Order: sequence, then structure tokens, then C-alpha cells
Amino acid sequence: MTPALLAAIEPLVPLLATQPLLAALEWMAPLLAAQPLLAALEWMAPLLAAQPQLAALEWMAPLLAAQPPPMTLAEFFALVPRAWLAGFAAVLGLIIGSFLNAVIYRLPRDVAVSKPRSFCPRCKSLIPWYRNIPLASWVMLGGRCADCREPISVRYPLVELGTGVLFAAAVYRWGISWSALSSIVFGCAMLVLALYDFKILPNAITLPGIAVGVLLSFVDPRLDWLDSLIGALVAGGLLYGVAWLYLKLRAQPGMGMGDVKMIAMIGAFLGWKGALLTILIGSFIGSIVGLSLMKLKGREWDYALPFGTFLALAAVIVDWGGAELLAWYWRIMGLGG
Repeated sequence: MTPALLAAIEPLVPLLATQPLLAALEWMAPLLAAQPLLAALEWMAPLLAAQPQLAALEWMAPLLAAQPPPMTLAEFFALVPRAWLAGFAAVLGLIIGSFLNAVIYRLPRDVAVSKPRSFCPRCKSLIPWYRNIPLASWVMLGGRCADCREPISVRYPLVELGTGVLFAAAVYRWGISWSALSSIVFGCAMLVLALYDFKILPNAITLPGIAVGVLLSFVDPRLDWLDSLIGALVAGGLLYGVAWLYLKLRAQPGMGMGDVKMIAMIGAFLGWKGALLTILIGSFIGSIVGLSLMKLKGREWDYALPFGTFLALAAVIVDWGGAELLAWYWRIMGLGG
């Protein structure tokens, strides 16, 4: 070992003399005894001996010692402007809206949601990806299939647009949060149920929706889990009682069990107060539509209306403005401040 290298490592001698460190370094003895390795390390002697260079690095010590903790995901999103997040959410919503169109069309027809890929509902020809861009493809093709040229329902772009608006609005209002996720999941489910092609509402949406609503109540600060659970039981039980009573009095079903499961799901997401308000608003909207149909088209009193559609519309209204509506109602009744 050269004198220069010995002089450079001389300050380390007290540290190396400690017994625990010596014991820990014993395994390195064969390596240190190898002359080629010592020779390879000799180039470091001038660097180690250059005290001014070491002194120049001392200013970095406080910075290295005071490393900030890693940024959390919530802190990162807090730095991003809310409008930007809403824009990204809108694009994601358009994509999810395209998937919801597949669910609305395929689920009642017992066709797998994932396979085959998107196809024309008229000629059944498969649609390539470049003709399946949400919203844009329908506009560019003039609302017609590129193969058979038959018209494609305007429902498809409206669902995509509505889902995009839902995603953007939820993120803009609540940010990247559990509340935004809850409103997005709930809104998508209501959109599917409102536009479902068949009269019987699918258990594949309503029953898992009850469980998801209760689970999200544990993390969504807008709703307590007990309120969610009571909402599912009370709302579902109330509508079940109405359906049972109508059947006994009229000897014919006036409401399907799909509506009962749907309102139980609404109660799980909105709580019992929100569910009762949804029934009230949904019944009001349904009455207006029913009376209009009787007046304009001569429908009879026993004409069946899709109550699930009115419940879905009312539920979204309550989800976004339920607290304000309830406060206004209590003021009107003289029960609020």
C-alpha cells in the first residue's frame, strides 16, 4: 500500500479499531489482502486526501439529513388544478360510457359483455377500433353503420356524453376522493337501469349495487354506514309493502321486484332520508309523465310505466342536491332553521 493511500485513510483508524466493526469486516480480509484490489483503489488516494473538496461538500449535509417524506397520492392530486382532473375524468367517462352501452344492450339479451367486441346491432358486423371512438365515431359516420348504413340509435352517443359529464362533474365537485367515486359508480348504475331495454331490472346491477353502496359508506364522508344499511332495509321494505298491498287490493302486480331491489340499492348509496326523497320525487315525475300520456295519447289509468326510469332520475337529483332539497323541505314544513 502506498504512503499516499495510508495517509488518506489515517482518519478512519479510530473507527476501524472498534471491535464490532472489526468483527463485521473480517469477511473482507481476503479481498483486502489481494494486491490487485489495493492497486485498483490507489487512484482514490488523491480524492480522499483532498480535504478542501470534502469541505466543499459539507454544505450539503443539512439537505441530505433533512429529506422530506415522500408525497402521498392525495397531496399530488391536490397540486393538480381541479379543471385538469375534470378533463381527464371526462375522457375516461367517455370510454366507460361506451362500455355502459354494451351493458345496456347485451345484458337483457344474455350476450357476454366482454366478447365479442363491439358490433352493429342491425347487421351484427364487428366494429374495428378506429370506428369505435366514443362520441366521435358516431358523429363522423353520421349516426349510421359503416357497413350496412342502417341508423344507429342516438342513445349511444348520449350515454357516452352523459357518462363523460358525470365523471367530470363528480371530480370537479369532490376532487379525487371517495365521494367522487361513490357518485360515479352510483350514477353509472342509475344510467344503466334507466335505459335498460327490458321491463325486468337486472339482479346483476341491483344486488351487487346494494353491497357496493354499503361498503362505500365506510369511506364516503357524506354517509354513515349505519344510515346506508338502514336505508337499504327501510326503502326496500317500504316499496315491497306497497307492491304487496297493491297486489292484494287490485289482484294484479303493480310493481316488480326489480323496483324493490333498485330502491334498496338507492337506500344503500343515499341513506334512508335520501331514499324516501327519491321515492317522493320519482313518484311525482312519474305522475306528471303518466298524466301527460293519458291526456295526449289517451292512455288508460292502468297503463304500466317504467317506474325504474323515474327512480333513477330522482336518485341522481338527490345524490347531487339531496341535502339542499331536504333543508328546503324542512324549512317549508317549519321544522328547520
